Amino acid sequence: MPCIDCKVTVELTEEKKEQLKSQFGKAIGILGKPETYLMVTLSDKADIYLGGNKLTEGASLTVSALGEISSFDSNKMTNTLCDIIKEVTGIPPRGVYISYWSTKNWGWNGQNF
Repeated sequence: MPCIDCKVTVELTEEKKEQLKSQFGKAIGILGKPETYLMVTLSDKADIYLGGNKLTEGASLTVSALGEISSFDSNKMTNTLCDIIKEVTGIPPRGVYISYWSTKNWGWNGQNF
């Protein structure tokens, strides 16, 4: 059960939201997770600050997954996600920040996996 939560400073059209959702669905395989269980949340026009300064071109992503995420896989995933964000939104990789969270417990439909 993976989840990619993505906040960007720019506006996302419905077409761009669909592109992000689809490309994240392909990328999640890097972590050995199926797209069929992937949850994607997208927030545009977000206020994102770094070092006290508001970013005009920025993105904050959180990738959560049931089970361990290896450093090798997360490094590959970071590269891929930065490419996707740049391609779809124009935000350069230097403005993209990604955190990874793995858990042994994930709840859905009234119970844990």
